[in-house]
Order: sequence, then C-alpha cells, then structure tokens
Amino acid sequence: MISQAVTEAVLRDRYAELGGQVLWRWALTDLAQNDQDVIATLDDGTRLHTRYLVGTDGMHSTVRDRAGIGFPGSSYGESFSLADVRLTGAVPGDKVILYFSPAGLVVVAPLLDGAHRIVATVDSAPEHPDIDYVQALLDARGPERERFIVHEVMWGSRLRVQHRVVDTYRAGRILLAGDAAHVHSPAGGQGMNTGIQDAIVLAEALATALAHVGFQGRNWSSLS
Repeated sequence: MISQAVTEAVLRDRYAELGGQVLWRWALTDLAQNDQDVIATLDDGTRLHTRYLVGTDGMHSTVRDRAGIGFPGSSYGESFSLADVRLTGAVPGDKVILYFSPAGLVVVAPLLDGAHRIVATVDSAPEHPDIDYVQALLDARGPERERFIVHEVMWGSRLRVQHRVVDTYRAGRILLAGDAAHVHSPAGGQGMNTGIQDAIVLAEALATALAHVGFQGRNWSSLS
C-alpha cells in the first residue's frame, strides 16, 4: 500500500542517479519524424530532436494522437468513487478488506500514514466525494457491528474505468507505454505494474538500438 507519490519519488531519484532529468510543467504540442529522428515541439516553442520518442503521457496521450495510432475499446457503465480518509472505529491497519453488501462493494485499504483508501463502485460517483458521501457509503456497505466514522477526506476523486489497447505500440520512431498504450481496471495496481514492465522491456530494446548506432553515452530527458 505504498502511495503513488512515494513510488514516483523513488523512481525519479533513481533516474537522476543514472543521469536522467525530469523536466516539469512542459507540454508537448506537436510531433514530426523522419528517417533519422523525431522533432518534438513544446508549448514554449522549444523544438527537441531525439532518435526515439516514447509517449507515456496517459490515457489522453498527445503523443499517441499526433502519431495517428488508434486506441479502440470502450468504457464500463459504472464509476468508481475513491477517497483517502481519516477514520476511527475498528479499522484494520494491516490488511485490505473488501466488504460485500446488497448495496454494493466497498474496499477499505490502509495507507502508510495511518489513513485509509476507500474505493466503491457506484452508478454515478461525485467528482469530489466529501465526508457525508463517504460516510454514507461506509454506513450502507461497511461493517455493521462497529461503524467506521469518517473525520477527514484528504483527497477524493471519481474514476471511470475503460478497457482499451492501441492498434500498435510503435509508429516509426515513436513508441508508446503505460496508460498511453493500454488502460483497464486499476484493481491490484495493474496499471502501474504493467506500465513499469513496459518501461523495463522498452529500455532494454532502446539501449540495444542506441548502442548499435553509437549512442551509448547519450543522456535522456523526460517531460511530465
């Protein structure tokens, strides 16, 4: 139950140790490619030339769109309500519990800082669930013997799950990985784990390709 923020920090620090650099608050606006390289245009007018470009810019990928790669699939009808909250009651601190009730499913999962992640499938979830909404979910679907009491919602969101996969992972020198290439239910951390596996396999392939053309010492930058 390590938070996404911690996972990203670990990966970012390791990337910096290896000589990489993450450039924040820059946005890609356009792409072009030829037989030799890819030209990426950023929102401040900067143009970057690189041998290969990897789009890891999420479900609404600009890279995928500019590369003309199809992303077929559809959405599930239901939505998910997510909230990180402070609770009291007989709250489990060392295990994830799924509660099944006639009203529907709710998941209560401990986080490292003593908070809990609440996940529930609902027909139409609010964009920003508040204390009253999360409390109502737990009252209707959670334990009956001793109620969980919500004292604070630190973060909340709505998630609509889609199942899509790209027609191809590559268009010339442009490649895709992570949510830009495939999206599905987040249950079990599948999105993060498959994205990391994409990165491992793709890094090995790119290292081989770059070494073959004499680019062993080149530094790489990522845009977030």
